[in-house]
Formats: sequence, C-alpha cells, structure tokens
Amino acid sequence: MNNYHSVTLSVSNKNLNCKTIINYLKHFEIMASVTENKSITPDGQETGCNILLPYVNKQQLKQKIWEPLKQRHNLTCAHVDVPGTFSGCIYDFIMDTNCPSQIKRQKEENKKI
Repeated sequence: MNNYHSVTLSVSNKNLNCKTIINYLKHFEIMASVTENKSITPDGQETGCNILLPYVNKQQLKQKIWEPLKQRHNLTCAHVDVPGTFSGCIYDFIMDTNCPSQIKRQKEENKKI
C-alpha cells in the first residue's frame, strides 16, 4: 500500500477540541501537525482542525486516525488532501474498490513495498 508523504485531514464540528485530537495522536505516537481554525457554515461557526500527516497510507488513515476520531468526536465527514493525488471527501479516498483494474493495480503496488 502506498505511503503518502503528506496528507492533510480537515475535520470540524461545533464542539470540536483540537487539543483532544493532539492528545489522541500523541498517545498512539502518530506524527502530525495540528492547526485549529474556525469555519463558517450555513448553521453558524464550527471549530476545525487541519491535521497534517507525514508518511501515512490509506489503511492507517482509515483505521488508526479517521475511524477513531470520527467516533470520539461525532464527525460525519472530513476533507482529505494529498497533493497531486487526491482532494475531496475522505469516504471517496479510503473506500475499497471492486473495479478489477484498480484491484490489479493495488496488488502490483503492494508488491513494490
């Protein structure tokens, strides 16, 4: 599975506390840079956290970062940015595919690692 050199995961909700995200990442020794921001939404203002992750792959992002943060912070979605590769919804990025040509390509990439 490809390790990406730079992945930014952006999350937000009304009661989000970036400090708890930092503590979670620190506890599990996940290297990251976390920056707090404020987002204006149709429903008002939300606290956001931009989480910059060096050297992470899709499986790690899904299982060790996104799913635990989603559950702990009642998140419904997130934005993922992998420069030159992908920018969009986390579900589109981490979703498993049933496309035979994609499965073949993923197996070939896994052999290189």
